[in-house]
Amino acid sequence: MLGYTGSRFQRINEYIRDLFEKDAEHTEKRNKLILIDQRRIEAKECKQYMWIIMHVHLQLCLISRELNKVFNVQMTLQMTCCFLSCLDLSRQIYRSYIDRNTAIEVGQAIDNWLIFIFGVVHNIQFLALNYICQTLCDKANKAIAILYKLSNNNSDKDLCEQILQFILQIKQRELKFSGMGLFYFGYDFIRKFYVSMVTILVIIIQMRLPNPYHYIPPTNSKS
Repeated sequence: MLGYTGSRFQRINEYIRDLFEKDAEHTEKRNKLILIDQRRIEAKECKQYMWIIMHVHLQLCLISRELNKVFNVQMTLQMTCCFLSCLDLSRQIYRSYIDRNTAIEVGQAIDNWLIFIFGVVHNIQFLALNYICQTLCDKANKAIAILYKLSNNNSDKDLCEQILQFILQIKQRELKFSGMGLFYFGYDFIRKFYVSMVTILVIIIQMRLPNPYHYIPPTNSKS
């Protein structure tokens, strides 16, 4: 659903570019003394297209925010599960292949492979979700730069004022996807995610937690 919404934002940006190109063509025609009635008709059509585009853009932003509200808890729990899975995977890799003092048993090797598979799957889901959220937000906010160009090169003052108000409205409510208000999905969250995971992994390694597969003899046994 997020990917489809992002494709709709991309279509809106393409329509805005088309209006920008048509407006440039109209400017060239004005230099060739077009009739006044034809100019008014073209300006009216451009305004109508812009009103439709602005309405669709706002509706897509509203739909994206509603999707974030509906799947907010689920996405946050999924990120938590992914974090714990990747952390456990990294710990098992350290114990099995880096810490040579630990013996690898058959049961532990099977568990390591299962954890590795689940860790890879969770990493793919994590990266894909954050990439889609970041791409969708970029496409939604990319309309600002295109509208700036359109407003600067447009001679219709009324249309330029409406475009500037629409840009201000987008900036005031910038589209972002949050996880229960704790973080925002995107490239920055990916960086913080792996930095936090490495930090916790270093702390766990320094604590030297015992291996659950390592046999610890009872205290009352005789040497």
